Parts: sequence; C-alpha cells; structure tokens
Amino acid sequence: MSSWSRLCPGAQTLASRNPVERLRHKIARDDCLRARERFFAVRIVPTLLAWAALVAATAAVAGALIPPGVSLTLYFSGAAILVVWLERRARSQLAMP
Repeated sequence: MSSWSRLCPGAQTLASRNPVERLRHKIARDDCLRARERFFAVRIVPTLLAWAALVAATAAVAGALIPPGVSLTLYFSGAAILVVWLERRARSQLAMP
C-alpha cells in the first residue's frame, strides 16, 4: 500500500474506477467546494459589518471609558472567531462527497 493510500483511504477505490467515474467525482467535489465558498462569502460580509457596528456602538456609548486599542483588539479577536465559526458552519452544512 502506498503512503498516499494510507493518508487517504478512498484513494485506492478512486484509482480503481474508470476515468468517467473519476471525472464525475472530481466535478462533484469541485461543485461542492464552490457551493461552500459561496455560502461562506455571502455570510461573511454582513456578519463582519454587524460585528463592526456593534463594537463601534459600544465604543461610542462608553465614550472615553474604552480606549481605542481595546476596541480594536475586541473587534479583531471577535472577527477571527466569527470567520472560524462561519467556515466550520459552511463545512458542516455542505459536506463534500
């Protein structure tokens, strides 16, 4: 057994298929990947805009109580968490074949 087939157990069965089935599998995998990227792209911009508005509103209401460095740190750490969460959500909802 080659090292590739140990890492990817489905590689052996994919290699034994005829070329037409392999091409169909690759096209289905690419379609799924594009759907996942579309799902992520459509949801990331509004989510990050809403997060920015929430942080800005909090900083505006609190006034000088919250320094700008704290607001920026809060925004960027929250944005990173939101991106990871949306990517995992996209993967779970649109599982690749």
